[in-house]
Amino acid sequence: MRISRRLVSTALISGLAVAWLVPKPGAKADGKITETNMTQNDYDNITRTETSVPGQDKVPLPQPVHDLSGPDRKQVNDAHGMKMIDDSVWNRSSPEERDAHLREVQNRMPAGAKLILLVPKGEVWMIPPVDGQDSYGDLKKSNAIREWTLAELTAKGIAVPADDPNFHQDPRRGTSPRDQNIKVDLKL
Repeated sequence: MRISRRLVSTALISGLAVAWLVPKPGAKADGKITETNMTQNDYDNITRTETSVPGQDKVPLPQPVHDLSGPDRKQVNDAHGMKMIDDSVWNRSSPEERDAHLREVQNRMPAGAKLILLVPKGEVWMIPPVDGQDSYGDLKKSNAIREWTLAELTAKGIAVPADDPNFHQDPRRGTSPRDQNIKVDLKL
């Protein structure tokens, strides 16, 4: 029995189209990335930056934190936190453009301010000190800001580079200073 090339081509194209249309496990129908369905690829795409200035290192990535709920967002706003880069800008920017945006933001930041990156949303916020007080620390204590921990990312199957300063290992303790509850050394 002879099968025509046209039939084979049509079948292959149809199969590819069906495979493309079938949602990946954990993906939402609307394609929105959430903390629940975020994958390694999603995390890498959201947190990737590359230097925008030849010969200079890239700007350090802001601290990755969980997305803010409505009440958390109000608490951050009340502490004079400001959204510096909208998710629509961050998510459509190249890694080099992100670095350029971060350089611009850092040039305008007051001393002692801290940048955070909402993951997976993709917003960059600045948390300034208020009246000499560490607003960022206060927001962490109140759980309005929750940093992603190595344990959470590892549980989702997400690895971070061993040289990431937001998740570095403290050789004296064997754990990250930002996450004292785990004993994981991720090496890529």
